[in-house]
Amino acid sequence: MSEIEKFDFSFHAQDDPDSCKLNTAKWKAILANHPKIEFVWLQFILFEGTTRLRMIPVSYFTKMIEKNRNISISSAYLHALRNDDIADAAASTGAMYLAPDISTASITSHENSRVRILANLVNQDKSPRAECIRSKLSCLSDILSHLHGFYLLIGYEIEVVFFRREDKDGAEPFVNHKCSAMTFEMRSLLPMIESIVRNFQEEQVLLEQYHSELSPGQWEFVLQPQQPLKAVDTLVRARDIISRMAEEFGYRATLHPRPFPENIGTGAHIHLSVNSIGSSSPPEAQYSDPFFAGIINHLPSLMAFCLPLNVSYGRLATGLWSGGNL
Repeated sequence: MSEIEKFDFSFHAQDDPDSCKLNTAKWKAILANHPKIEFVWLQFILFEGTTRLRMIPVSYFTKMIEKNRNISISSAYLHALRNDDIADAAASTGAMYLAPDISTASITSHENSRVRILANLVNQDKSPRAECIRSKLSCLSDILSHLHGFYLLIGYEIEVVFFRREDKDGAEPFVNHKCSAMTFEMRSLLPMIESIVRNFQEEQVLLEQYHSELSPGQWEFVLQPQQPLKAVDTLVRARDIISRMAEEFGYRATLHPRPFPENIGTGAHIHLSVNSIGSSSPPEAQYSDPFFAGIINHLPSLMAFCLPLNVSYGRLATGLWSGGNL
């Protein structure tokens, strides 16, 4: 049996009195600090990349936490496509459960009646589902740290294009646009952009910098590096904030890979480093190089989610600042 096979994955299950008491205490502290909460948006993420949710009255959610109970949903979601069709030959029956991670609770002052919380997918006995992305990422991070003495830091760049709501037929929303500059037309976006940044600060989304990008109406938000699960949770929260603020100001935010055929596309870039536990020095190449070599070795398989749509490949072409000619 390999070292990874010996690794105990069971500690991620939280069906014990101590975890119940801890979650209850955390939840009551949130309610005490935000007494206007009425609704809980329990969010979960699937392989196809969308964030889905169940909305729960705060009174019922509180009972769930106090009694250490999770709500059930159909396991058919695991086979759902982006258009909500179920993959061929997939079972349409079965159940799984949403286990709230109270530490991910997110509330804003202008939406203080609702709280967003990310959930793990678990079985009835509260053990992690093999298909749960958050649990899997947490386990893989623990394997790297416990068995190899390293940890990862991940920083995301969010590129996004903003359209005016009245734009039709894919017309360019902005014609006076320049990368890393400020034109009179781009200045009209500043109230929305700065509202996004304020909401990042309010919801503890760590931002390094932001600037206009190459395509018309395109902006980039650079998030600070964090350990994997925290980084992904922050990315989900940041994208949600961008979408909400754009809608509030009368714009539509899109992550479409190539909204304009004649202009640069939109990427989803990641910066990743391997770091030694207990040392400020980077690990020796003999330890870090195999990690990155493994990623390169599996690169064809990674395209299933790095380039998940046919249109994704339209962004990778010579002259589009996308590395398409490498």
